Formats: sequence, structure tokens, C-alpha cells
Amino acid sequence: MEMTKINKEEKILLDIYRKIYKECTPSADYDQLLKDKNTNFKSYHISMLSYHIIVEESLKGNKLTNLKKAVIRNILTNSENLPEIKRL
Repeated sequence: MEMTKINKEEKILLDIYRKIYKECTPSADYDQLLKDKNTNFKSYHISMLSYHIIVEESLKGNKLTNLKKAVIRNILTNSENLPEIKRL
């Protein structure tokens, strides 16, 4: 198995996905979901509040420019790997 080096932003993004899926209903391990080619990411649900708290807390703790934070938010917003975000 070849290990590739990931940059700081990619690591933050992976950590955000892991935290989001841990809080989902049903709870899941993001790394395991990626291994399963039949995963339906939209069958998992997270509240909008929980989603935003996870994203903002994850971005706040890192020394990132506002532009890099905006890029990470944009990647998340347009991702097909996000669970269904519900307004509660």
C-alpha cells in the first residue's frame, strides 16, 4: 500500500468528514464508508447546526487564511460525500 503525503488542508478536510460522519444518524466511520463502493452517503443525516459547529470548530483551531477557510467550506458544500443535512 502506497502512502501519499497529504497537505494541511487535506488533513483538515478529512478530519471534518470523520467528525461529521461520527455525528451522523446512523453514526459511521468515514474511512470505512470510502472503502465500500456501494455507500450511499445521502442515507446518513446530520443536523445543520451540528454540521456548522463541526466545520467552524475545525477551521478555527488551525492557522489558515480566510481564503483557505473559504475554499474548504466550498469543497464541503459541493461534495458528493456529504450526508443529508437536515434543518431541525
